[in-house]
This record gives sequence, C-alpha cells and structure tokens, in this order.
Amino acid sequence: MQSKTRDLWIVAAVTAAAATILELRERYTAGHSRTVRDYALLLAGEMGLRDQILAHHERYDGAGYPRGLAGAAIPLAARIFTVADAFDALTTDRPYHDALSWPEAASKVVDGRGSQFDPDVADAFLRVPFQAWARVAAITGVTLRHGAAVVQPPATSGGASGGGGAFAVASATGGA
Repeated sequence: MQSKTRDLWIVAAVTAAAATILELRERYTAGHSRTVRDYALLLAGEMGLRDQILAHHERYDGAGYPRGLAGAAIPLAARIFTVADAFDALTTDRPYHDALSWPEAASKVVDGRGSQFDPDVADAFLRVPFQAWARVAAITGVTLRHGAAVVQPPATSGGASGGGGAFAVASATGGA
C-alpha cells in the first residue's frame, strides 16, 4: 500500500509539472489543467476509479506512462479518453502547431491504431460522422475543418486484432 501511495504522488507530481509548463505557455487556461486534474482525482478516488484517470497517458502498445500498461490492462475509460484527448489536441490551435482538419486528425488516429490507441476505440472514433464531431467542437467555440480528405472504412472489421491498416485516408479526388 505504501508503494501505491508513493507511485500516486509521483504521478501527481509529474502531472502537476506538465500542467504548470502547459499553463505557462497558455495564459488563458492558467490553473485550469491543475484544477481539473485535482477535481478528477478527488472524484475518482471517492468512486474507486483513480487508476482510470491516471491511465489516460498509457499507450495501447505499453509504451505510455505512468505504469507502462498495455492493451486490456488499460481501463476502457482511459483508452476512450486517450483518443478523445488526442483528437482535441490535434484539432485545436496550440502554441506549437496549427489545428489539423478532421481528415488529418483521423489519419493520425489511423496511424496510431494498435500502437497509441486501442484498435476498437480507434474504429469507433472513425465510425462517428464528421458532423457529430463538429457539433461537439462548436459547443466550445472550435470550428472543426472538414478538409479535402475523406476516411474510407475498412473492407472488413479490424476488431481488436491490432495493426494500423484497417482504415485508409484518401484525398477527396481519389487515391490513398
């Protein structure tokens, strides 16, 4: 139990440092990341779900942090949150990159399918129509660009088999 508490404090310290660095770059969200993290950890602890919150930086292939979990060992809620978090980061302007269009972001999800992202969650992400993503983005004032590319669904379901080739992103004028 002592080791688990120590690990939690290490994770909290690393998360706090990352949030502080982010907030120094983005004055409009100063304090927001840390506050949301603390609120989420408080609620998750009360509900016995703290590991689900802490695991959203894990990667499906085990190369993530804080514990290096892989596959089904990562709580499903964290695997879903990982895709949602990455999608938001890709499709909003940041100090270090301009927002990507939906097809560009979808292509990144395809590329990370089976490595960064759970293949089933990535597949579910790609089944949600652009218009649904755009409606959710608009709630926070983000205009999600459709771009010139389209995502082609797989010929057969890729399921949880892993790999990154189940979906192809092609330009609207043809070709992969």
